Order: sequence, then C-alpha cells, then structure tokens
Amino acid sequence: MSDALTDSQQHTLVVLVCVSSVLSIVGASAILLTYWAFKDTRATSRMMLCFLSACDILVAMWNMIGVLLGEDILTDSKGNAEPICVLQSFITTLFSISSFFWTAAIAFFLYMSIVRQSAAAFESRMHFVHLVCWGVPFAFVAAAIPHLGYGENFTPGWCWLQQSSSSNSVAGGSGGGSRSSKI
Repeated sequence: MSDALTDSQQHTLVVLVCVSSVLSIVGASAILLTYWAFKDTRATSRMMLCFLSACDILVAMWNMIGVLLGEDILTDSKGNAEPICVLQSFITTLFSISSFFWTAAIAFFLYMSIVRQSAAAFESRMHFVHLVCWGVPFAFVAAAIPHLGYGENFTPGWCWLQQSSSSNSVAGGSGGGSRSSKI
C-alpha cells in the first residue's frame, strides 16, 4: 500500500491548511490590532499575548506558503530540499516552539500574579523571558538546520527533518539504515 496522497487528498489538505491559516492570521491580527488601538488596556499579560500572536501569524503564513508552493518548488528533481524549503521549515519550527514557550510564560505570569501576587517580580525579569522564549527555540532549530528538508514522502507544507544517508539516526536516536524518513 502506497503512503502517497492522491490528488484529491492533496487538494483537500491544501484547502484545509489555507483556511485554517487564514483564520489564524485574522484572529491573531485582531489581538495585535486591539493591543495597538487601546492603549489603556496594555499590560504585561497582553503584551505577552501579542508575542504569542506574532508567532502564530508567522507559523500560519509559512504553513500556507509551504502548501501553496508545493513539491515542485520546495524540492529539486531528486527530492532534496531547496533553500526555500529549509527556510519554510526553519521559520515554522522556530515560531511553533516559540509559541509554546510564550504560552508557558503567560501561564507562569498568571501564576505569579494570581497565586503569588508578585507580578512585579515577573515583570522585572522580562529580559530573561524574552531570552528563553526566543533564544531557546532558536538554538534548537539552528542546531537542526543541517537536517532540515524532505524525507522520501512529500506532504504539502511540511518541510521537516530528514535522515541523512550517511547516518543511522536523527538527533542521536537509533534508525533504520540509510533510508530517508520524515519526522
């Protein structure tokens, strides 16, 4: 049985990714616009929500770019990743991980504000929060750059890690020989 998607399934995937991406961009843009428009409601929690929304806009935008460009542009004739594929993979992965970190930071801020009643202590360390929420994801994804690209099965919009032919593993795990595999 083939793992490849039929033309109908690929079209459905493209439509679903585009619709969900547009909805994400619209929703996150509304958050950014309300933060910008209503200065009296600006607070640390809303500012962090804006950083989370910016991450989500970039993930949605690059997911949509990935499916709209398609396999012909993202890979060469041998199925190897083109630079645009690596860029798409880098951006979507970086901002997906950053989104997770901003969500965790917001949860920690709410804990510090409500339970510990020390929001000021958290706010005074916002430089550290930025370092963690942007720096840690960047370090993870930058370390993976040599492995970014398509495996042997193309799925529109998902330019991700591939196993190199000279290695039996991806990121140190044990693998199945020299074949490419998507993660």
